[in-house]
Amino acid sequence: IVSILQRKGSPWRLGIQLGLLVVAQYFISQEVLVDVAILTFAALVCVALRYPQRIQKMSRAIVRSVLVALPVIAALLAYPVWMLVAGPQHSTSRAYPVENPYTNDLLSFFVPGPLQHVSLGMRALGNSLMTGPYPIRFGPYLIGSNPDEFGGYIGPLVLVLVGVLVWRAKLNPRMQLASALFLVAAILSLGPYLIIDARSTHLPLPFLALAHIPLVEDVLPARFSLEVIGCLAAMIAFGLDDMHNHRPRPKWLTSSVFAGALVGALVVTQLPQWPYSTKQGSTLPTALRTAIPASDPVTITFPYLTYAYPQPMEWQMDSGYSFRLLGGYAHTTNGTGPSIMSPPGLQRFLTAQAFIGNHGPPLPLGPALVSITRTTLSKYDVGMVIVYRSESGSGPVIKLFNEALGPPNFSTGQFSMWANWHK
Repeated sequence: IVSILQRKGSPWRLGIQLGLLVVAQYFISQEVLVDVAILTFAALVCVALRYPQRIQKMSRAIVRSVLVALPVIAALLAYPVWMLVAGPQHSTSRAYPVENPYTNDLLSFFVPGPLQHVSLGMRALGNSLMTGPYPIRFGPYLIGSNPDEFGGYIGPLVLVLVGVLVWRAKLNPRMQLASALFLVAAILSLGPYLIIDARSTHLPLPFLALAHIPLVEDVLPARFSLEVIGCLAAMIAFGLDDMHNHRPRPKWLTSSVFAGALVGALVVTQLPQWPYSTKQGSTLPTALRTAIPASDPVTITFPYLTYAYPQPMEWQMDSGYSFRLLGGYAHTTNGTGPSIMSPPGLQRFLTAQAFIGNHGPPLPLGPALVSITRTTLSKYDVGMVIVYRSESGSGPVIKLFNEALGPPNFSTGQFSMWANWHK
């Protein structure tokens, strides 16, 4: 976009490059593409307001390149976009409600989150901010409390030091633009309503307008933290560069000392809790992976693969995708999660044992359920069952498969596996 506005190249070349970049980002992450597009629009508005006398020239440059980019985008994304909005099993409802836990609390910019090693004595407060006033529950599990989505923390010391840089370079156009976009991204990351100390103030924010635009409505506010950090990095770079260029000799000394203080503040406040521990039950033992049949078997797991239990997808990845999974984590015509099996008895039993129970009431463990289990395994051509025995509720599941298939033909660590029972 900068090259287009500055007309550094032919509109044809810049337009093709823009089109290919949009296509690449679509396949990497559609949500990040939308976030970047929103910030790009905000940047163009800021530039137009800052240089109103150049609007005509800028508009002409943008239109030329965009007209070249559009056919490239349309040719390469026509089918993927159709699959997204009208293809079989496409989602027909919102992925998340407007008010969901994946927003930044105003305090989250100042209070260390659960992934920071240094809590500054605010660990309990940081954990409480993570869920906010809109937790999502599956049975006894609070899945809204996902530390990976809690990335708004910057730290008061870093904000103060960056504020000094911004103030010193306040007349610099690039610093003005980076600062404006930083504020836009930070405000959007706060979600539709302002939340302070895990309590909603019901004060509407600009994200509320985005929440009513088709396709854009599923963007999660907290993920604008990526753009917040990007703008913050630009502000630091621009500020240090400005300090280096405008200080009297020895100009390197002041800028170097300030840069060192800033890096020290970043290290101390942002230091993550390395090394991260492996998630419980997320990795299949090597012995079990080598015992998986070579026939790419359809597999049922416990915990059953759902939104709340994505671990089986990690098992599948660990094994080099050597088996296929029943269940799923996806937004489809049936809402969040996999379709209901027919008959539904086995699926209901597995999800109920995991305390989810969103597929209907389960049958009690007995001959009827054993018969349904055998029917289901045959109907869906299931060739392998994997049960993680350390998962709460696994006892009845082990008993069910023992009665339906006999004892497991392979056990290691906390895993049991049934395979090749047709032979």
